[in-house]
Amino acid sequence: MSRARKPGRADIAKDGRRETVRRQVESVAAVRRAMREIERDIAKNDGIYPENKGRLTLQELLRRAKKSAAYLEKKSPAIVALKQEVREWLGTVNGKAITGAKNIRRKVTARVEVVTDEVKAIRQRWTEAELEYVHTSRLLDKANEDLDRLKKENAVLLTQIAGRKVSTLRK
Repeated sequence: MSRARKPGRADIAKDGRRETVRRQVESVAAVRRAMREIERDIAKNDGIYPENKGRLTLQELLRRAKKSAAYLEKKSPAIVALKQEVREWLGTVNGKAITGAKNIRRKVTARVEVVTDEVKAIRQRWTEAELEYVHTSRLLDKANEDLDRLKKENAVLLTQIAGRKVSTLRK
């Protein structure tokens, strides 16, 4: 019979360090994932950050990463390096993004005008298609009337030649 050994202090400390490293790696990955998601949101919205009234801040990034507001205030070297990376990223992204109520309003108004023009063009094409449909429908009704008339004429002619000898003409 082998006896299971009890974990000693060294084992517990080793497991604790391993768990700390695992959590730190997950947290850094979550922050970087949030950074990529924010960049995609800004790209989808033509340079406007769609949340937080268009303002992208360190706290907004942490909210998106589901981290506490104090997460980047820790003094470990990995967190200090991540905070520097995040600050540089924020500077780059905020430099490219459209900010300020007037600028955002101007950009959104321009988008609305483009969409309004597209809607007008679609309505015009719809109206033209309806008119074409009505015209084609009338032509079809007339063609059906002509077909019915020709069928009747054909029936009359067939009754007239019934019983007669019909020969074909050669060319």
